[in-house]
Amino acid sequence: MKMTTADVRGLYEEFPFPYGGNHSDLLHRYIFPNVPVTASNVLDAGCGTGNLAVEIAQHFSSARVMGLDFSNASLTRARELCAAANVQNLEFQHQDLMQPIAGPAGERRYDLVFNIGVLMVTPDPSTCLRNLRRVITDSGLFVILLYGKHGRIEIELERDLVDHLRQSTHRSNRDLLALHRKFALEPELRRNRFRKMPPVAPRLLWGIVRDRLLSGVGRTVSEAELDAGEADQYIHPLVHNWTAKEWVETIQAAGFRLERFFYDPLPNGWCVPTNPLSQLANPSSRALIAGMNPVDQYEAFDLIFRPMLHVISFRPA
Repeated sequence: MKMTTADVRGLYEEFPFPYGGNHSDLLHRYIFPNVPVTASNVLDAGCGTGNLAVEIAQHFSSARVMGLDFSNASLTRARELCAAANVQNLEFQHQDLMQPIAGPAGERRYDLVFNIGVLMVTPDPSTCLRNLRRVITDSGLFVILLYGKHGRIEIELERDLVDHLRQSTHRSNRDLLALHRKFALEPELRRNRFRKMPPVAPRLLWGIVRDRLLSGVGRTVSEAELDAGEADQYIHPLVHNWTAKEWVETIQAAGFRLERFFYDPLPNGWCVPTNPLSQLANPSSRALIAGMNPVDQYEAFDLIFRPMLHVISFRPA
């Protein structure tokens, strides 16, 4: 069964995401230190419930910021969040990124475009990229966050199981969420998670726990937030689980050129660590990888360190 834009939209109308916590640490740790603050027109393409868009607007306080999303339920929450934060330089527009960007957003071009965890869940990433290329200035910066194929292998295997149940039983998203929770408790699945963890996983788990403890003091997590987070990770009907090299080649083919990969300044395991060559013990291994071109070198790091995420910046070609 081929999944479509309507299938993806249906998930987010039922489970607006991110419902609560916004992973602002990803913005502040990896993205904001590596992008200029001089942007005048900023786009959050696929803003969801606007959690990150609000932080982007607060960071780029002198810029006009636009958030685009195709889920009405998500945009309703985004506008409420924006009003509650009293953010004045942020607006939202209903937009399917698979369609040419029209209306107010299409009448201006952006010098900074964010696509945070969105491209890999679009039906046709190449079409999405071409639509974004048309609204970014020729000197603009395109910053994208993508899932790591190897670091998320256990999550993807569980999502594949849910997808198999979807195809076989034709259950609703809500039913699939309940089924996933039952299967997640199966002893064999739990044994496999720990037996097949990537090398970076213990550091990653500690980083997540520590960050959530520090940022979640006094904050309760609602049932709706838990549902939205689990649905986004495991019930999503469409995820392109590609390697970093495959993504770079696809983005370049849409009219962009690679600027840089963002590395992890702290040993949390979200991204490939800073100075990854220095962490390899074997001199011949270091020399071999050091001689590769940047994309092949990063692909090697992806296979060795198995990060959960890739953050990469591009410029229009």
